[in-house]
Amino acid sequence: MNHSIQFESGLIKVSGIFNYQNKKDHRRFIQHGYETLPMIELASNTSDEEKQSRIKGTKEFYKNVYYREFHGFLLSGDPGVDYTGNERESVKTLRKAIQQTISFLKYNFQLKQEVEHSVTIQSCELYLFPNQIGIFSITIEPDNWSAPAVSDLLLLSRNFNTPVKGAEKKLFHQWISEQLLCGIQLVGDNIQSDAFSGSKFKTYAILNLNESLLDQSYQRDHLLYELGTCSLLDSISKNGHDAPSASYYESIMSDKIAVFNNYTGLALLDSFTVIGQGHFTPLQQNAFTYHNWSRVYFSIYLFNLYMRFNLFKFNAEYAIHPVRYRDQFQEFLNRYNFRHISFNFLPNILFSAMRKALMIDEEIEHFQERLQGLAAQLQEEQEKRQALLLTIISVLSAIDTLDGIMEKLNEVKGFLGINSIVFYFLFAIATLFAIAGLSYFLFPHHFNKFIKKINRWFRK
Repeated sequence: MNHSIQFESGLIKVSGIFNYQNKKDHRRFIQHGYETLPMIELASNTSDEEKQSRIKGTKEFYKNVYYREFHGFLLSGDPGVDYTGNERESVKTLRKAIQQTISFLKYNFQLKQEVEHSVTIQSCELYLFPNQIGIFSITIEPDNWSAPAVSDLLLLSRNFNTPVKGAEKKLFHQWISEQLLCGIQLVGDNIQSDAFSGSKFKTYAILNLNESLLDQSYQRDHLLYELGTCSLLDSISKNGHDAPSASYYESIMSDKIAVFNNYTGLALLDSFTVIGQGHFTPLQQNAFTYHNWSRVYFSIYLFNLYMRFNLFKFNAEYAIHPVRYRDQFQEFLNRYNFRHISFNFLPNILFSAMRKALMIDEEIEHFQERLQGLAAQLQEEQEKRQALLLTIISVLSAIDTLDGIMEKLNEVKGFLGINSIVFYFLFAIATLFAIAGLSYFLFPHHFNKFIKKINRWFRK
């Protein structure tokens, strides 16, 4: 049944993480044909007057519907200022029209040869987040909107190593690096983004069909599961070896997003899929509906991908420098750990579902547990240092009075045979070094912070 389904329209985006260098790579992207992403994408026949009205209306919409911390960071470009009076960070977004047809190659075991699957790369967007973390998003279309074509596209496009036909056969991640990212590599032993972003690209699919034309055997949830998990079409209805067990199917679908009767969504670790009727229209037919799914709700997905990447990175690198990553982790949570992003219910539902699918709260809880162990360890080390300090003080107390200390110093001065000015100058320097050493021994983390502040002050 699902093999015969034909979608009326759809939006498919493929996303991945990359690292960039702020000014250098931003210039390269501009030279490569990228432009700043407009506030709202409109049909080509929209008049200038209507464009200005739509832009103004979009800004008002962001202001009235979304919290300033969220829309300023990802949507409006107006992040406001923090408690120090400095402007908050925001994401720089670039876009380039591509309109290029490529062919994925997939081995067909029945034909015993590779089969071509033609797709069109419509455009590429680059979201340049703080800390030199970028997310690319490729808008991609199958050669037709049949369910099998969409299923193949979702499966092949999320695989790093899908072959791309050309004069020289390349893997998909190589093609993206060369054609869209100015040579920035996505996969490799020393590529940070590869180490913490998982083994697949992420797919975002919004699919619209006329369900009234389908017979009673059609079940939206079955199609949603099969496309969302990249399972074989009709595997559930045929109940063969490829079908999920009843318990596994229920565990996956228990978190589906079913707010309205006309569509259902499913957020998973590597995909976000929505299937229904009348919830999505192409840009030329309804710019507002298209903008909601293509820009606004997609930005919610991107934000959660950014959170997931950073939290996984914190957990993976924690052992290298626990105290430093503890401070960075707390600062990161203070800035980005939103519980809600909107005054309306639907964006918050989507946000929570994506957050749960990407296991963001689990990553936070795991890191906090490790921090508790670190706090106990630091407390124990601090107590040992303080005990040693008390021992040193006890030894020094054996010298009864200040006169006794001065007498010892004069004896040392006389033994060395140097004048008083030079001796006490050297003694003062030695005392400062001793105090610094003792401070580092007793409070190493605070001492390092103090040194960094001094270094920053001298650089100014």
